Amino acid sequence: MLKNVVKDVVAEEDGSRNLMVFGLEEEPGEQICEKGNQVLVELGEKPIIEASRIGLKDSKSSKKLVRPVKMTVTSSKIGQQILSIARSLRYSEHYKQVF
Repeated sequence: MLKNVVKDVVAEEDGSRNLMVFGLEEEPGEQICEKGNQVLVELGEKPIIEASRIGLKDSKSSKKLVRPVKMTVTSSKIGQQILSIARSLRYSEHYKQVF
């Protein structure tokens, strides 16, 4: 019983399932999970579980800053696969500024 609880906690806190995406345009009222899934579809990978913007939104600045996106996938193996093929985004017309 205790062994299963420990396994669940370790799996839940596995940082290798997280990916950071930079350069993904930020829009008011955006569905960030949907945007993240579109990036992964471009790479030919499975959808993400969760995505969120990191940092504070600065609405006062005249400069348009794009906050990074933290995406969580189902396993660390999928995370490694995504990282290994992420460089192909530079050839995509839509996502060549995303890394």
